[in-house]
Order: sequence, then C-alpha cells, then structure tokens
Amino acid sequence: MERQEMEALRARLDRVERRLRVAVVGWVVSIATVVVLGVAVQQAVSQPEVLRARLIEVVDAAGQPRIALAIRPDGSPGLSFFDAAGQPRIGLGVLPDGSPGLGLYDAAGRSRIALAVLLDGSPGLGLYDAAGRSRIGLAVLLDGSPGLGLYDAAGRERIGLDVLPDGSPWLRLYDATGRVLFRVP
Repeated sequence: MERQEMEALRARLDRVERRLRVAVVGWVVSIATVVVLGVAVQQAVSQPEVLRARLIEVVDAAGQPRIALAIRPDGSPGLSFFDAAGQPRIGLGVLPDGSPGLGLYDAAGRSRIALAVLLDGSPGLGLYDAAGRSRIGLAVLLDGSPGLGLYDAAGRERIGLDVLPDGSPWLRLYDATGRVLFRVP
C-alpha cells in the first residue's frame, strides 16, 4: 500500500472512530435520560392525590405572604388575601358555627365590611368605622322582612327601619341611652 492510501485509510478510520464516540455518548445520554425519566415517573405515580396541610401560603418575590389558606385555631377554614405591606385586605371563611362570611379590611387591617349568611339562612351586611365599630347593619330575616340599623360612634342603634311581614313600615329613633324617641307606627 502506498503512503497516500495509508493516509486516506487512517483518515477514514479516524472519522469512523469519531462517529463511534458520538454514537456511544448519545447512547449513554439516552440511557441516562430514560433512567431519570423512569425515576421521575415513579415518583409522580407514588405522590398522594391529596395535599394535606393546616396552612398554605402563596408568597410574592420578596417572600411576603399574599394569600393564605388556613384552618384557624377555632377549627374554621379561611382564605385571606394580603396587601404588599402584609395587612389582610379580604377574608373569606366559614365561621365556627358553620355560617359563611366575607370581610373587607382597610389598609390598617381593620374590618370595614362584613357579609354573612347566618345558620338560620338570613343574610346580613355590616359596615364598620375606622375603629371597628358597627355603623350600618342591613339584614333580611327568615320571614323575608328587611331591616336597616344605623348606629352611633359608641355602637348603639340610633335609627331602625324595617318592613314588617305584612308589608307595613316600622321606623324607630333612639336616644343615646337606647330609649325610643319616635316610632312609626
């Protein structure tokens, strides 16, 4: 064999060896991928279908809780949404007596609006001042009669307005001690 043929043969052999190395590396990577995927699938299959926890928090990029799903110490479930300062702004839950409720809070975390359906099925809405005192109460009783109460800064009812089951209005005005000043009818 001539020298040129020998060099051509060596070059072809080098190319074959390179291809063989690429094929072996590809084969090893493929086997490793199959093994890793097999382990991942096995772990996914073995994961429980139910996540159980007493508290689940969703946090922002700074690690600040923004949403919390929790079981409160009294055993009632609740979902809370927080602002960037960490103050609660919305609360949704089931009260210990089983009635659902929704609360909206100001920037200081104080309840300003509460909406609930009581155990007897009657809905109610409360509006609160910055100190957390009830100022307006609105309800519909089981018999379907609506009622509105307006309260002073001490939380005492000063005006009551209802529509009785027979459809007649009932208005009451109270003094600071709770004594009726005026009533219609």
